[in-house]
Amino acid sequence: MPYSGDLDEVVELAGQIPFRLRMRALGLLWIAGASLALVWVRLTELREGRSIVVAMAVGALVWGLVMTSGVFNGLGARRLGRHDVGEVYLHVAIALIQVVITIAYAAAADPANDIRLFYVWATPYAALFFTRRLAVLHSVWVALLMFVVLGFHEVPAAQAVALWLTTIGLVGVATFLVAWVSRLNQRSRDRLRHLAEHDFLTGLPNRRMFGRLLRDSLQNPHVTTTLLLVDLDSFKMINDSHGHDSGDRLLSEVAPRLAALIGPRDILARVGGDEFAVLHEVPGAATDPDGHERARDSAMVLANRLTQAWRQRFTVAGGVYASGCVGVSVSLGSAAGGGPVTAGALLREADTALYRAKEAGRSAVHLYDEDLRNSALRRLELESHLRGAAGRGELSLVYQPIVTLDDGRPVGVEALCRWNSPVLGSVPPDRFIQVAEDSGLIDEIGDFVLAEATRQIARWQAGGLLPPRFAVTINVSPIMLRAGLAAQVRDAVELAGVPAERLAIELTERLLISPTTEVSDELGQLRAAGHTLMLDDFGTGYSSLSSLARLPVDVVKVDRGFVAAMGSDRRAEGVVQAVLRLAQTLGMVAVAEGVETGEQAQRLLDLGCDRAQGWFYGRPVPPAEIETLLRAHGPVHVVG
Repeated sequence: MPYSGDLDEVVELAGQIPFRLRMRALGLLWIAGASLALVWVRLTELREGRSIVVAMAVGALVWGLVMTSGVFNGLGARRLGRHDVGEVYLHVAIALIQVVITIAYAAAADPANDIRLFYVWATPYAALFFTRRLAVLHSVWVALLMFVVLGFHEVPAAQAVALWLTTIGLVGVATFLVAWVSRLNQRSRDRLRHLAEHDFLTGLPNRRMFGRLLRDSLQNPHVTTTLLLVDLDSFKMINDSHGHDSGDRLLSEVAPRLAALIGPRDILARVGGDEFAVLHEVPGAATDPDGHERARDSAMVLANRLTQAWRQRFTVAGGVYASGCVGVSVSLGSAAGGGPVTAGALLREADTALYRAKEAGRSAVHLYDEDLRNSALRRLELESHLRGAAGRGELSLVYQPIVTLDDGRPVGVEALCRWNSPVLGSVPPDRFIQVAEDSGLIDEIGDFVLAEATRQIARWQAGGLLPPRFAVTINVSPIMLRAGLAAQVRDAVELAGVPAERLAIELTERLLISPTTEVSDELGQLRAAGHTLMLDDFGTGYSSLSSLARLPVDVVKVDRGFVAAMGSDRRAEGVVQAVLRLAQTLGMVAVAEGVETGEQAQRLLDLGCDRAQGWFYGRPVPPAEIETLLRAHGPVHVVG
């Protein structure tokens, strides 16, 4: 059910018995009262006012049937302030009906005989509001109507006392019902509040409650607040290999282990899928000149203690080991000369530290320090200037030749994106590409590279410069390799009017970690369209032979790190040899990256490498210099 407002309002509204059930209960009360009135008229010899009582009973019977039929349920699905729209209408209807019946009784000759019948079934209505305030207001309304009726007639004292005692008794019953239902309702609200603020799986405080506690802690001038974020390293692997039920069991075992390692004043919460948070306060540290350093040391001691949770096996899947990294952030506070710190800022800092810890390896701990703070600010500035750079004409493409090792003829070029910011100057790709992937800007850059590369192919093709089977390679991030990429590439190629075989697609080796059906389908469509598929940085550690054999890859590129180390590291040369043999076995073409010397080129040729790319053959250059290179070699047919 949609709602707005704070948690207390949500709890109060959601804790009520459903509107439709209240309407049905009220309808049954009216039907019972009307039936009682009709039986009473039948059994007694009521003469004066008989028609009024019968009409009242029939009206009450019809009204009860209407309420039990559910016609008000649609009204109860909407809200007006803190009450159901249907409930407001019902208040008005009940009040009007009571006024009409009161006037009818006042006109009757002897209301003392039947006045109680109406209130026998009308007063318990107050109990169905489930709030003491509304119950009291309704009881006051009933008493007022009683007073009006009795004021129109001279009723004997004994009868008046009986009437008032009956009313008081009915109000007492209503009060008892209200108290009883209110207690049940309070339990419901307490249960709802617990569910709203705690994680269902682990029973720990959830992100919402933890955020509130964190804000309260930051407002306490007598403590320095530290935040620790714990993230599991191997959670995805366990989920993928053993199923989500095993992942849930792992989280259920991690929670008590972490809880046993924190202090009695610390607060542990689950704030994400496999992410936990610890609120650690250092009393008195905020007003102490050395408080920030003491708080930092205390938080780091706790963070290192939390890594003990990974020392023993977990019972999941017959016994597995898991690990986790910890990111630590300390509120600067007044003692360190810092300004007000928000909960969001502290969470971002801890998350940045956690990211750096995960880069360092399993079970690592990292503190958010001044270096990270400055790095985060620079990264934020970079992202801000990168947004919209393609539209402002700040991006461009340079091209690095790919040649055959035996004769050095160009068989293609790799398109590389460059960013020249009017504010930041020339920004290297290794600085802005990762930021683009993390911020979602990689799609904007990818669209620019695809469009510009296909347009450049068209220009070279129109000038008669391209040899047969010469291709321009563009890099595609794993983030971009989603459903629809093949169609996007097809549209760009058709728009530029170039053959599909002139455009090659280069993928990173990370793709082989867990290739999905969607990825395989997209690659299959690209290859079927005529595009050459290349795998970059092969041999850096992610590769799976089974995955490589399943994916429709045509070319593997040997990582430049192994090529550079060939002369001095026998293991590196062994890796290069193994990759070349694997490519030959699978019928793939091998391209060595980072070739910078003639000795490296000759050794690769001796090992059976097909093609090479590197500064020895040419640096990344603007399109005009590639045109010069193509004219020098002429449009010859290249095999391979």
